Amino acid sequence: MVKKTHSSMLAASAATAAMLAFSGPAAAQQTDLFGKQPRVDVTVPGVVSQAQLAHQLHSQGYNNIKLSSQYPTPADPNPENHSRSDPETTPIHQGWNGTAFKDGRRLRVYVQYGSGPSVAEVPAK
Repeated sequence: MVKKTHSSMLAASAATAAMLAFSGPAAAQQTDLFGKQPRVDVTVPGVVSQAQLAHQLHSQGYNNIKLSSQYPTPADPNPENHSRSDPETTPIHQGWNGTAFKDGRRLRVYVQYGSGPSVAEVPAK
């Protein structure tokens, strides 16, 4: 297992943050642990910290952003409500990363790694 150092992760995160951008909606639907729920899909080209993701979501009108390095489970469906990780140094991971609110609606935040940075809001169906 390769262990990244704090400074190398921050350097990679800073470079990726410069590339992180948002675009319009895309059609998709994902079933998570608790069924189909509205979500925001974020595509990033590489390592980004939770703080960088939260900043980008906030700049797009999302608020009350809660992120977690833990995935939800039936025993702990909302790990973002008691996350103790340092958002400046904790990288995001592929899949579910937490929740955010926009226009009074709670959305689950999903991340995927890809070639083009984007954010797309997907309603529940």
